[in-house]
Amino acid sequence: MTIMPGELLDTSIAQLQTLAAFLADQLSDQSPDAGAPSSSAEARVCGELVVSLGALIHTLRAARTATSLATRPDPREAGGESPGPNRDAPVRRAPAPAAESML
Repeated sequence: MTIMPGELLDTSIAQLQTLAAFLADQLSDQSPDAGAPSSSAEARVCGELVVSLGALIHTLRAARTATSLATRPDPREAGGESPGPNRDAPVRRAPAPAAESML
């Protein structure tokens, strides 16, 4: 069974969101205990992990968008009209100014 890239990204995003929500919930439910310094260190590490997971989720969403755009069929190939300028058309550039006028 082959997993398509878009499916893999969707699954990964969902799992990371679940993990981030779980960690955030654990952090909010945890009562600070003044007698346990390791508890505050663990809470800080979990907080940093939640932030890192958020950044990773954002990056994966961008990759998912790029993947879906890359696999979308080109309307020009299907006989439809192009939504934008023709990518194959030559680019016209403005003539360069004469060297005399640059002095």
